[in-house]
Amino acid sequence: MGVKEFYWLAGIIEGEGNFSIKNNSSPTITISMTDEDVIDRVAKILKRPYSKEDRSHRPNAKDIYTVNICGVDAISWMFTLYSLFGKRRQAKILEIIKFWRAVPVTKNKGNYCNVHQREITHLNGYKSGKYTLRCAECLNDSKQRLYERRKASS
Repeated sequence: MGVKEFYWLAGIIEGEGNFSIKNNSSPTITISMTDEDVIDRVAKILKRPYSKEDRSHRPNAKDIYTVNICGVDAISWMFTLYSLFGKRRQAKILEIIKFWRAVPVTKNKGNYCNVHQREITHLNGYKSGKYTLRCAECLNDSKQRLYERRKASS
């Protein structure tokens, strides 16, 4: 992403964005508007899909397009764009970060590993009545330990 896109994104979020805590634990940035081309561009920058709210049942109402970014990715964008926002948005971001830091990782409904606090990307074998959830780094660590055990036993 170029500098121009970076500042453009900050302006769109400042004007059309919303910072919140979703489901009482997940930091969220939501951008909604009636311009699909703008939301499409935002979604591509954030690498997220966008949704459409069909409002054709209401006279003179335009469809609304929305893109959301949640969890650690939202926090990362909040930190990255923080200095470009006005005081009100900065205060909201600080409030969300403070809340997010206070929530134990285990409250995040298993979406994040307890070791690296990264998003779960792998569902491993069934053990003790449940599946093992791991982030990519945990999976690599596990594979490395298995490789070392096999090498040592040879």
